[in-house]
Amino acid sequence: MKRILCPTDFSPAADNAIAFAAKLAQTTGSTLTLLHIGSIFDILDVNFKPSLTLIRDELELQSLQVSRTFKISCDSDMRISYQQLGHAIKECEPDYDLVVIGTSGPDDLLALISGGHAYPIIRASTLPVLLIPEGSAYQGFQKITFAFDYWRKLILPVEPLLWLVRKYQSELTVLQVMEESVSDEAEAELRQLQHKFNADENRHLHFHTTHARKVPEAIDHYIQHNHPDLLALCITHDGWLTRLFHRSAIKHLTAVSKFPLYIFPIENYGPG
Repeated sequence: MKRILCPTDFSPAADNAIAFAAKLAQTTGSTLTLLHIGSIFDILDVNFKPSLTLIRDELELQSLQVSRTFKISCDSDMRISYQQLGHAIKECEPDYDLVVIGTSGPDDLLALISGGHAYPIIRASTLPVLLIPEGSAYQGFQKITFAFDYWRKLILPVEPLLWLVRKYQSELTVLQVMEESVSDEAEAELRQLQHKFNADENRHLHFHTTHARKVPEAIDHYIQHNHPDLLALCITHDGWLTRLFHRSAIKHLTAVSKFPLYIFPIENYGPG
């Protein structure tokens, strides 16, 4: 992970994400690019054109300030697009390894239902996305929780997290949400899988199981009581039912999260 992209609309939430991304770049030796997406419809307004120059100047000044403050390589990019924000950002992604975005949480009922303004960006992205809620300060990632249903899928895709684990010497806990009432056989299968995932790669993963009816609320409850530095989730490219289930959890958590989220895509979601 060497190139970080941080979209900004110059809001307090975006400024907080930029500071977070800058400290992450400082720690990992990465470069940082600040990105602003303008709407083609604004550009067509002749009265808006002077504002466009001011926005570009402000973006360049902010990147210069970040470079000087954090002693990192930070540049800026401004693009005009007719597309929605998530797809406009996606077009920039081939040159980067990670997208860092800020969020202030849902500001109305519609945003809560839709997953807030960050969810469309996460859904469109082909890169890992680090979501930083406003007010969340950078403290490193000593404790990472990865919420994943490995009992049903028989795989545990922790590889996309290993760069974080190695860099920060993190403690990685895998969270499994089970139904409120499960059989003894299911509990035994769960323990066997935990042993297998550690033994196969000689890893030292920690496992935690919680029993609940609703997955998003169960994950949120666990985080609020255990206070990891980061919650990791994955976007899958499986059948529509699986996508619906996992994206509903991601949609809920991106809307209400008060802690950093790391969401990464995986292509192969089946066992083997």
